[in-house]
Amino acid sequence: MKINSGESVEIKILKIKNIPHISILTDDLSPSGQSQIITNVAQNMAGLLNEIYQLYKGWYSSYAINPDVSLEITWMTHPVMNQPFKASIDLFLVIRAINRNTTILESWIDNMTVLCQTSLGIDKYEIEEYQFEDFYNCLVHCNNGVVQAIVREGRLEDLQNQYLPAAYAFDLFPRDYPDLSKLANILISNPYCALSFQVIPTYFTQEELGELKGLYEFIYSLFMSFVDKFNKELESYQENLDNIINKKQTTLKREF
Repeated sequence: MKINSGESVEIKILKIKNIPHISILTDDLSPSGQSQIITNVAQNMAGLLNEIYQLYKGWYSSYAINPDVSLEITWMTHPVMNQPFKASIDLFLVIRAINRNTTILESWIDNMTVLCQTSLGIDKYEIEEYQFEDFYNCLVHCNNGVVQAIVREGRLEDLQNQYLPAAYAFDLFPRDYPDLSKLANILISNPYCALSFQVIPTYFTQEELGELKGLYEFIYSLFMSFVDKFNKELESYQENLDNIINKKQTTLKREF
């Protein structure tokens, strides 16, 4: 698919048909056993994102361009009848890439797709490829009357400190809930809703890397100066303590 810039866009959509029950992943259904499985699955998901980022870094090194790729997980709801909840959730992975070279573009999409399929298959997720037209038809039924986007933006904050005058900062979601159960409960109460989490890899420019290196060297030297000062004060304290002990021992010998 061509866009106005002359670049091509490739999209691959994977539908997660079934999320395995924890009893399929382990025979140990004790609280500790279930907790361990949940931890393992979360680590596998983190590993998937790390592998995709390693692909991204490899592409950046090979083609000397910033690969325009993204991985998105989308939740969409549709109404159901004769159920205790109003809506059912469809879960999709959407892999997107943009490039002028269609061969490179297809290679990026295929590599990311294989990684996702392999990683989710290990944890016994059932996945199928989904046509873009079908995905679009689901999406257009969603209520777009209220659309909100939350974007993590970085910024420089003035620390008002002579040693470290500024720092790069960004906001984090509060960790009030250990899982997505509250989110799922909201979605099953609202048909024709969509929720999307998008991960877009990025990188530091040479100028940014230079600034970071200079800041790291400054902080390291500052840290070492504190360490040296602490060590000297510790040596002085130890020396004074030794002198006090020696004097005390000498006094005791004389009295004896």
